[in-house]
Amino acid sequence: MRIKIAGVTKKYHNLTALNNVNLEFHKGIYGLIGPNGAGKSTLMRLLAGSEKPSSGKILWDGKDIAKLGDSYKRRIGYLPQEFGFYKEFTGYEMLCYIGLLKSRKSVGDIRRQAKRLLDLFELSDKANVMTRKYSGGMKQRLGIAQALMGDSRILILDEPTAGLDPMQRIYLKN
Repeated sequence: MRIKIAGVTKKYHNLTALNNVNLEFHKGIYGLIGPNGAGKSTLMRLLAGSEKPSSGKILWDGKDIAKLGDSYKRRIGYLPQEFGFYKEFTGYEMLCYIGLLKSRKSVGDIRRQAKRLLDLFELSDKANVMTRKYSGGMKQRLGIAQALMGDSRILILDEPTAGLDPMQRIYLKN
């Protein structure tokens, strides 16, 4: 698996957020480090396919992600810096909904995966609580869990430990 960013520029009106970026990612874990406003979140949105570059291409195994459309997006697990929740959904319903959008698995498989992720992120006891009642740390853990729903082969997590207490940060890293 390889992602290649070839000459990508992203402009917002008069602001150039990224200018002629060339990178290659192979299987592994990568981190983007830079000051606020450096374009890290913009790059992640482009990689997730939620925005398009002003120029240049992003290739996954040699294929332009803009042309792959949903077949690429189904393989992405994405947690933006600020993730929105449906406030009238429970945590379990939220994960199942994301699973239905992203996956071609059966409803039973999606439900089982949602329960496993709720267990993994220590949210099982809050599975049937409306997400509007979740604390910041609970929302963050649920956000990471939703990124893992479906058949994600690529995870893009923008500040995944923001809002987690020190013990939760260690648990997540492990």
